[in-house]
Amino acid sequence: MRDDSLKYKKFSRRALFLGGIKLFFFSVIAGRYYYLQMVSSSKFTTLSDKNRMKLMVLTAPRGIIYDCDYEVIATNSSNFRVGIDSLAIPNVSDLITQISSVLGMDLTLGEEDIRRRIAKRQPNDYLYIKDNLSWTDISKLIESDHMLPGVEVVESSHRSYRFADAFAHITGYVSSPNKQEVESLSMPISDQMKIGKMGVEKIFDNTLMGYPGLKKTEVDSRGKFIRVISKENPAPGRDIVLSVNSKLQNFIHELLTTRDLTASVVVMNVQNGHILALHSTPSFDPNLFVDGISKNDWDNIMKADSNPLLNHAITSAYPPGSTFKLVTAFSGLIAGLDPKTRYFCPGEFRLGSRVFRCWKPSGHGLIDLPTAIMQSCNPYFFNLALKMGMNKLYSGAKALGLGERTGIELLGEVDGLMPSPEWKKSRYKLDWYPGDTVNASIGQGYTLLTPLQIATMTARIASGKKVSPTLVPTEKEIEPLDADPKILQVIKGGMFDCVNSPGGILYSRSLSIGDLTICGKTGTAQVVALKYKHLGHKYKHHGLFTSFAPYNDPKYAVTVVVEHGEAGAKVSPLAKEIYEFMLINGIS
Repeated sequence: MRDDSLKYKKFSRRALFLGGIKLFFFSVIAGRYYYLQMVSSSKFTTLSDKNRMKLMVLTAPRGIIYDCDYEVIATNSSNFRVGIDSLAIPNVSDLITQISSVLGMDLTLGEEDIRRRIAKRQPNDYLYIKDNLSWTDISKLIESDHMLPGVEVVESSHRSYRFADAFAHITGYVSSPNKQEVESLSMPISDQMKIGKMGVEKIFDNTLMGYPGLKKTEVDSRGKFIRVISKENPAPGRDIVLSVNSKLQNFIHELLTTRDLTASVVVMNVQNGHILALHSTPSFDPNLFVDGISKNDWDNIMKADSNPLLNHAITSAYPPGSTFKLVTAFSGLIAGLDPKTRYFCPGEFRLGSRVFRCWKPSGHGLIDLPTAIMQSCNPYFFNLALKMGMNKLYSGAKALGLGERTGIELLGEVDGLMPSPEWKKSRYKLDWYPGDTVNASIGQGYTLLTPLQIATMTARIASGKKVSPTLVPTEKEIEPLDADPKILQVIKGGMFDCVNSPGGILYSRSLSIGDLTICGKTGTAQVVALKYKHLGHKYKHHGLFTSFAPYNDPKYAVTVVVEHGEAGAKVSPLAKEIYEFMLINGIS
């Protein structure tokens, strides 16, 4: 009996001990359950939603860029891409191998490349491994959907440039933003977003870009789409209409490239400054940059003799040569020169111990200003510039928009250089000498102008207005040039005679076309001393020609600059072909 009592007590103690342990563990479990269900429910609900919900940024389609006749220049096309939810897939490399097998193509990416792409991608976005899927590719992926967890076919907008090289320096191009650019964007970002990197795409990026939308979807444990929970559509970018005429732009592109020239052409409406064409060659295909340019394509661009990325019309500044004589004439006339004043040209001009020569060794004799423009006489302008002084020459040049940026809607425009005594003192700590004025009067020495500045100067003389070049049409009123119309008429008359009168330096070229009277001025910019000119093409002079038409009612200015084109007279036929094309096609 006593033994039974001891056994019972021992059993009771053990049961109590075991029961206590059970109670302890049950309390821990109950406490943890309470913590998870009550205290941390919101936290885990959020985590659960993060696994269940997927938030995607919807990139807005960029605005379309049109020419003046609403011909599409830059537009968007659908681009179907293979996207992988890299966070939901433990082994991306194996999945890429499966996708390659399904599509029948090698999409292999190295581990380092995969890590780099994952690190660069935006939060909640896919890892993209293949662009431009065909409908056949899409069908194969849909049929193999059950074998490819975490894989989606994603539709995006792809930027394309219809005329490629012909418009490259105007449109520029778009590409993926770098880290600094991402940080500066005050909007949701996706890996599909492209931003303007150059040209109109860059200048008007905020207008063209639009604003992205957001899509929230529900997915299962394998990352497969179940349903759309909410969707906020993106706001498309606004379209832009340019003043450029695509027919003319493409014609000029062909005109220059078929001759294998390093050159630039500017065609401007002289009444309002609208740019009808602006081309620089060699050029490049902006479509190569949209999805990231390949090393081979980049190397080809960099190996080109003259950098195709350089827009020579606005970023290259040249000595303007004799085209600057129009500026010297304008400055002299507003300073009070009587255009009938005559100076003698014996074929050279002596200043102290220096001799400045005229292009015509026998000289032009005793001539007035209109004749000096017509025959491009150097000594006449030497005399004129020394009489009025450099300060007045500088003032006249500024009135015609020289030595400063025109303000065109493109990046990379340079100021050029319109020298002055103050500039030389500041730059070189030297005084200004009469010889500097002599050189400046015919566009040599320190003077440097861009083709666009020369075109602007020509347009102001032709119209009598302070026109400034623009790529975007505007109806704003343009103030008149502060000069007596009679002064401008003297210069325009000299330009008319240069092309159309016997004795004019371009008369033999027969540039005018029927009733379209072309008025112009040539220029030759010396690259090296004359004795070295025979050494090869790159040592030849630059050829310049600037013009307007028609004479009685000026509408257009055409400026052509050909690097190593030897002389303005050799360049002028290019301008004639441009005018002829405009006349035949009714371009205005």
